Amino acid sequence: MSLVIVLAAAVAVCVLAAAGYLGRRAVARSARVLAGGVQRMLFGVATLAGRVWRLAAAAWLGAKARLGRLGRFGGLGGLGRLGGLGRLGRGRTGRRLPVRPSDIQSSARPLRNTPRALLNAIRRDIAAGQEDNKFIALATSGDVLPRRLLVEFAGQQARVMASNQRSLLYLAARFTDTAAGRFFAELAETSRHAADMLGLFVEAAGARRAELRSSEPLAGCQAYPAYVSWLSLNASAEDAALALAASLGTWGDNFAAMGQGLRENPAFRISGAGERATAFFDIFGVPGTHLENLALSVVREAQEAGRKPVHALGYARLLTAYQAMFWNALAERAEAPG
Repeated sequence: MSLVIVLAAAVAVCVLAAAGYLGRRAVARSARVLAGGVQRMLFGVATLAGRVWRLAAAAWLGAKARLGRLGRFGGLGGLGRLGGLGRLGRGRTGRRLPVRPSDIQSSARPLRNTPRALLNAIRRDIAAGQEDNKFIALATSGDVLPRRLLVEFAGQQARVMASNQRSLLYLAARFTDTAAGRFFAELAETSRHAADMLGLFVEAAGARRAELRSSEPLAGCQAYPAYVSWLSLNASAEDAALALAASLGTWGDNFAAMGQGLRENPAFRISGAGERATAFFDIFGVPGTHLENLALSVVREAQEAGRKPVHALGYARLLTAYQAMFWNALAERAEAPG
């Protein structure tokens, strides 16, 4: 009997010990599960906080950039240089503000980024710095035909057109089968046609075509085609097209004025050739919408590909400056003794 009691007690002890061991494992397992859940929750909170921080930083940088752009116009108070909403685009003096590179390259208003708006903005900028052309007055006024001046002009212009034609053909080859290729190729053809008409003008001025090749190249006159050559090697299609299209307007205005002055001067007697003698000036002087539309197509094609004409304004300013050098160099030669 005692042995049975002892065995029963041993069994009971074993059962209780086993129950206690299993209970501790269950508690430990529950604790591990709880700790894992807490860890995952903390990780999620940290991730969410990081995302909120990045969104806040992005919003702050965007607001800072917008305030910076607005600050360039003189600050928030009264919109600074804009002079208030009642005179948008004009300063306190009422004068129109000059176009700046930032206005060409970026703007909060989408319309300012259209090809037409970019071209017009560049034209306004370069037109603001135009000066009177002394050479045209010297070459087209007076009772005696200034044959020497006209031949000098023709000789320098022949070199300019020959160089520009090669540069434009190279640009066309760089951008074959694109709107840019067509634009540069047509500009090159315009230069070729103008070179043919230049010969008629020289003959009407009483000179021979062979005299064009004997004229000494002037540095001031040849800086313009040298820069066009630089553009042909380094400029993007959209920058070159936009700059050339814009600067051709000022170049053409001078040619139109010279052609008109010669036609109105009685000393300029045209024999045999008729109005064709001054047709050379009309090639550049008469605005052509076809070439302009081609240039706009170049810019539009670039924008659709994600590119912007970031250097066009600077290129156009330099082209215009070198064009002015052409006329000033001729004026200096005309005023030189002998």
